[in-house]
Order: sequence, then structure tokens, then C-alpha cells
Amino acid sequence: MQQQDLQGRVIVVTGGARGAGRAICERAAAAGARVVVADLDEAGAVETARRITDAGGEARGIRVDVADQQSFRAAFDLAEQEWERVDGVVNNAGLMVVGAIDEVSVEDFDRAMGVNARGAFLGAKLAVERFRRHGGGSIVNITSISGEVGLAGQVAYCASKGAVKMLTKQLAVDLAGEGIRCNAVSPGSIGGEFLDGYLAGLPDPEAARDGILSSHPMGRACAPEEIAEPVVFLLSDRASFITGAVLAADGGYTAQ
Repeated sequence: MQQQDLQGRVIVVTGGARGAGRAICERAAAAGARVVVADLDEAGAVETARRITDAGGEARGIRVDVADQQSFRAAFDLAEQEWERVDGVVNNAGLMVVGAIDEVSVEDFDRAMGVNARGAFLGAKLAVERFRRHGGGSIVNITSISGEVGLAGQVAYCASKGAVKMLTKQLAVDLAGEGIRCNAVSPGSIGGEFLDGYLAGLPDPEAARDGILSSHPMGRACAPEEIAEPVVFLLSDRASFITGAVLAADGGYTAQ
């Protein structure tokens, strides 16, 4: 039986239409949360919300562009309209841009920074406005091994995820005295659509897949549910004295 660590809390999750985002939404709902599923893919967000409600939970889906403040604000407004508060945000939406510095355009670099770094900044900024009305809250950002080490052909992605890591730490320092915690989960390669999309842009996807999996000491990619578990832990009161942490869920990748 799963613990009801988030009973009655209202959580906004970005990138919730599929993959790790959907797993986070479903796991948070199973822990008792009421979830706003935000994604650029409105149909996918609504489908995730339907899956939660079909399972007996409470959720709403909404189209959100996390790089646009007004669009993002609508997710928080929806949460307050439905449930009168916001207790947590998971900044999970991410964009992978593949290429070295001489291959990535300025526009593509800006897109990666806009979704990954600006999106996390806006999610935190909009959440803090709400948290202050209720005496606290929890921010969980999804970073990456690409924010911890330099990886070939990921100039934009590494830069953006490194920014999210340091945003997490800085916000933790600024907000700790207000009962607002900010942490991050740093995944290794996550199996499913995100990894498949990255591989599709490479010359030899199968060889690249083998190389990626073998680079993790556990010898495999992580399942979306293996990211959802630490996220729900960090949202909950079980992590009440944890802030500014970047929790590696990477199969030992960064321990090497």
C-alpha cells in the first residue's frame, strides 16, 4: 500500500503528458495529491489527467508553454480555481537539442534555455507567489547528468541543465526562511520517448543506445517511475529538512 504523503496537496507538474512527467503525475496522485498536468501537448496532458481520475484521483490537464509567463501562469490559476491553493511545483518539462557548438544555432540554443532554464525559473517564480499565501511549499526541478558533467554533442542541453542545478541551490538559500524548499532530481538516461527522440538524431542510433546504456554502471536506462519516486519524496514532509539538494537518480553514472 502506497503512503499518502501528499494527501490534499495541490501540485503543478510540467511536461506531464508522457514519460517521466506522466509517471510523476500518477505517483503524486497515488500519494493523495491533486494534480495540474501542464504540457505543450494539451491532448497528452488531458489524457494523463483522465488516467488519474479514472484511478480515483483528482487532476486537470492544461496546455502550457513553460517559456511563456502568461501561458505558465494559467496552470497556477487553474489550480487555485479548482482547489484554492498550490503546495508544490515540479519543473519537469524539457527540450533536448543535440549538437556541438559549431552545429547548434543561436535560435536552438535559446529554445533549449527557454524551456529548460527559463521554464524552471518561471515555475519557481509563479509557485513562490502562491506558496507565500499559505506559509510554504516545495519546488522540485528535474536536472540531468548533463548538468553535472560535460557530454559530447550537448552544448545547449548541458548549459541549460547546469543552469537549473544552480537555480535550485540559489533558491534554496533565498527561500529557506519562508518554509519553501527547493530541490532537484538528476536523472541518467530515461527510457522511452525522450531517449528515443535523442537517439533518432544520431548517425547510428543503435550503437549510441548501446554506448549510453553501458556507460551507466547499472547497465540500463532508468524507468520513468524511478524518477517519480524521489520526486514525490522531495515534495513530501518526509524531506522536511532537505533543501538545495540535487538527488542523483542515474544508476551510478556520476559516481564514476
